Amino acid sequence: MIMGYVMVSNIRNQSCLSDRPVKETDGDILNNSQYVSGLKNFIVHADTPVTIGIQGGWGSGKTSLMNMLKKSLDEDGENKTLCVWVNAWEYSLFHSATGASDVAVSLLQGLIDGLKDAASGADIDPDIRKKISGEESNLVKAAKMVGNLAIIGLGAVAKAQFGVDIPQQMMRGGDKSSSSAVVRDLHDLLEKTIVYDIIEKSHDKYGRVVFFIDDLDRIPPDKAVEILDMTKNVFDIQCCVFILAIDYDVVVKGLESKFGKKTKENEREFRHYFDKIIQIPFTMPVGSYRQQIHKFLVNALVQRGFMIDAD
Repeated sequence: MIMGYVMVSNIRNQSCLSDRPVKETDGDILNNSQYVSGLKNFIVHADTPVTIGIQGGWGSGKTSLMNMLKKSLDEDGENKTLCVWVNAWEYSLFHSATGASDVAVSLLQGLIDGLKDAASGADIDPDIRKKISGEESNLVKAAKMVGNLAIIGLGAVAKAQFGVDIPQQMMRGGDKSSSSAVVRDLHDLLEKTIVYDIIEKSHDKYGRVVFFIDDLDRIPPDKAVEILDMTKNVFDIQCCVFILAIDYDVVVKGLESKFGKKTKENEREFRHYFDKIIQIPFTMPVGSYRQQIHKFLVNALVQRGFMIDAD
């Protein structure tokens, strides 16, 4: 409990507290780093593929927890993982005209680009790195397939709204014209890249590829659900772990067009969908924050030039 405070003359010109996520455990005033160790241990030993959902309201510390978890995985020299980070909100900012699917396709491109960047910097044989991320690699082919998905989506919109057909010749790297065919081929290419090129060719030096998708709860719920469907269908691959910042309530809102408003009668459908996509839900421990809030407030006031009389 804060017993009192005295404002000193050299108080700093700061009027509010920053809500920027922490990236180091040293800045973890709310003591969430204790959960990072358990989550990391699960990630490096769990059967795969598996998806972990980090649940909690805005400001509950989801991004900070994910930052610390990624850093811990990056620095683990014994259980090496290849980590990829994308922010769903960034991919949704300029993709509202044609509906939800363009956001999912754009984010899919971001995941593949992130995997390519991570592989190019991996601690493995340079020749292997070149085969994984070079111009003739499966990842480059996969990126072209994502472009085909975007063309298919654009074609569907053009046909529905204007009665115009997109020429088949616009498809890149193949003549597949259905989204399901492209998704199947895309899954197969990514599986070869992750399981064979990255894991086996590195002689199991990397045991996992871990994808972090942050800020899913900041985008429209229907778009978040499409992203969940996309990751499930495309990345249902051995050795893959997904860490998603999303709350159950967001999923519920995103499924209302399919199931209607949630009631006692249809609640099972919402829960079954969530459980199928998210195998391990982790709820941010906001209830324990009251034990740390005193330390947080004292630290904030001292940084702003206050002398604190506290016990």
